[in-house]
Amino acid sequence: MLDSDHMPRVRAPLLGGMLFFLSWVGAQVGGNAYYAQCLALFQKGDLVGAAPICQLALVADPQSLPALKLLGRIELELGNLDAARRDLRALRQLDPQGQETLVLEAQLKLAEGQPETALSLLPMTDTPEILSLRAQALADLGHYNQAFEDYRRASVLPEARLGAARMAEQLGHPLEGASLLGTSPEEELLKARLLFEGGMLQQAASLLEGDLNRLDPLSGAYTRALALLAEIYAGEGNWTQANLVLGQLSSHVSLLALLLQRIWPWLVALLLFFGLLLMGESRIEPMRTVELVEEVRQGPGTIYLWLMISLLLALILTALLGHWLYGNWLAAFTPVQADLLRSLFYLLLGGVAFLIAFRWAGAAQLDFGSPRRWVEGVWAGAFLLLLLFLYGPVRRALGLGGMPILYPAFVGLALLEPVIQGLARRSLEERYQRLSLVLTPLLFALVALDPTLYLFMAGLFLGWLRQRTRGVLAGMTAWVVAGVILSLVANLAWVRVHL
Repeated sequence: MLDSDHMPRVRAPLLGGMLFFLSWVGAQVGGNAYYAQCLALFQKGDLVGAAPICQLALVADPQSLPALKLLGRIELELGNLDAARRDLRALRQLDPQGQETLVLEAQLKLAEGQPETALSLLPMTDTPEILSLRAQALADLGHYNQAFEDYRRASVLPEARLGAARMAEQLGHPLEGASLLGTSPEEELLKARLLFEGGMLQQAASLLEGDLNRLDPLSGAYTRALALLAEIYAGEGNWTQANLVLGQLSSHVSLLALLLQRIWPWLVALLLFFGLLLMGESRIEPMRTVELVEEVRQGPGTIYLWLMISLLLALILTALLGHWLYGNWLAAFTPVQADLLRSLFYLLLGGVAFLIAFRWAGAAQLDFGSPRRWVEGVWAGAFLLLLLFLYGPVRRALGLGGMPILYPAFVGLALLEPVIQGLARRSLEERYQRLSLVLTPLLFALVALDPTLYLFMAGLFLGWLRQRTRGVLAGMTAWVVAGVILSLVANLAWVRVHL
């Protein structure tokens, strides 16, 4: 038998081991409870509330793979990339080759703008989540048709359905995208927008009216739904309902700010134009304001009036065509429908302005120049198209408008060329001298409305081309050549997305 003096020395290690075991069991139980709470919040969509609970689970059990994976997923969806990197470093140490680890790594690389690395990390299995991430990477790399198919194959996931619908919208097939969406509030909001873009205004309005009751009034989705519903009512000509919805919308956002967000480039061009006019007028000597000339020429004011009449007629006719074709008075501002309507707007604008100028000013003042110089418009047209592709990333970054890609738009701009670079430029040169080099492209951008920045840059180039060729025929040819080339490649997915 053991002596009673030795009993405490035997009991102490046993007691310490039991306490360690009990604390370990308690940590496991506590960690599992925290993980279960975190998972429940994540499944409800409460990512902000779920993240700290997952962190408590990891405090209780730092080796918990499920909690670490879930926390990494939450941080990625919240956009907390620094926290996600930290979580993934710990995850790589515990499970370096696990499929979920690789998937989360790929998701991080996509968020960091590294789609090629993300593709190389994704396992070669076709689970819905992997297909959805692969589609996102392929879309970032410009493989749009393949991305669309992968999104469709992963359509059991809401994010994949949303991705497929947005891809269909970019490719110019809004109704096909609408058919892929489910019944969640976010999906119904996107479906309503796609139905609106496809010309189904009544269906879109009824869908939004029901969706508003399911959305949080304090959320951004609710504000977007109100803005879209107001646009639909206005497009239908239902101004009473449109005003009511605009009243609701004004309590959530500033309507003036929304308007300025869309038209600020045009307003900047307008202010700059008037500023230069005031500067030019201040330089004119009083005795030069009245001059005797043998040939009667139109002054800038007369040309401005002609252009304003052309613009007003083009807007009215475009609105009528939009209502006739789509039942939408605002079709010229609706994606997809605007492809055709805005092209017709440019054609009407250029055609009316050309006819007015030709009738009242004559061909001589339109400054066509030598017929042999048209050939320079071939390379100039390629340059205009290159400029349009370079403008694409700027447009997307700043949320600016784009050019329609249909051929009638370029014909209309070609018809506008002799009016702006021929008649208007000569008048501005006579009155404001060198200021006309900037005033002319600004006038071009103001009359054609949008995309203001691209039209101004194109106007600067065409002004140089007109001076080089001593006429506007090369500039007219340039617009036609750019339109022909773009028509040949307009059906390519890469072109539609990047323009």
